[in-house]
Amino acid sequence: MGQQSRIQYTRIACDNAEECWLRRHPYLQTVKFRAALKQFECANALKGFLRWSEATDRDRERLLTAFDGSPVPLTSVQREDWVNQLDNLSLSSDGFIPFRDNID
Repeated sequence: MGQQSRIQYTRIACDNAEECWLRRHPYLQTVKFRAALKQFECANALKGFLRWSEATDRDRERLLTAFDGSPVPLTSVQREDWVNQLDNLSLSSDGFIPFRDNID
């Protein structure tokens, strides 16, 4: 059925782009996962790690079992500095964008 709100969909797309860029942060490139983890488990662990501030203590404990060692989450300043380096983006859609409020 798809997302009914074009504004909400734009927000989701922006959040996904930000997460994709954060995954490329130099610090996160050095984070090691347990050897036995499958690729999708590593991807899920990294996604959870990027949402550390939203996680409960129990979720954090479980999440840390995916890593070899105890990585430290990025601070809000580190995140913002890295995201601010993202440029040369484009907006595209397989749907109709009838108004510019998506872009604004």
